[in-house]
Amino acid sequence: MRRDVAPHFRENVAALYRAFAAGEPVPGFADEVRLHRLLDAATAQL
Repeated sequence: MRRDVAPHFRENVAALYRAFAAGEPVPGFADEVRLHRLLDAATAQL
């Protein structure tokens, strides 16, 4: 993990994945494609 990335960043991304996989609503990301693009971009930063 890059040092310039906030330490909690990985945990936040993992929490989004878990919530989405469990079918829980993810506030602000009702559009599945938009959420996947965000998560792909986020994990590329790790």
